[in-house]
Amino acid sequence: MDTYRETPPAPEPTPARTAPAPAGTPPAPAPEPPREPRLTCDLGALPAAGPGAADLAVVDALARLRLAAARHGVRVVLSNASGPLRELLSFAGLAGVLPVEPDDDPLDAAGDPPRCDPLDAGPGLLGVQPGRQPEEREDRVGVEEVGEPGDPAR
Repeated sequence: MDTYRETPPAPEPTPARTAPAPAGTPPAPAPEPPREPRLTCDLGALPAAGPGAADLAVVDALARLRLAAARHGVRVVLSNASGPLRELLSFAGLAGVLPVEPDDDPLDAAGDPPRCDPLDAGPGLLGVQPGRQPEEREDRVGVEEVGEPGDPAR
């Protein structure tokens, strides 16, 4: 005859206990959550216009930097990007993947208030929703529509 014996479940492990803090001692602060590694690329040295200004070669280099950083789990953030560079990033479709830090100074170098940012204008590139119209075709010569038998339109 077989006997079956149940074993009691193992007790759950208890968390390690620390000695209570002496009275009057403030509780220890909660540990900070780990931050995502971040690479800030300062583009303030690039002129807004003229020789050495941002062009597609700069956008290409920034896109390649972003891809290489993403492979290592690092986030790329651009700072001090000029208006033309921001527009070029948007035109290339990279405004969403290469975020630009907001400027701390509400006035630009000329002392004027900032213009409305065209990147915030809405969906699509500079607020324009992309769309296409289908091309109309002419019927081939000699091709006729065939109606259903009993169709009252014929």
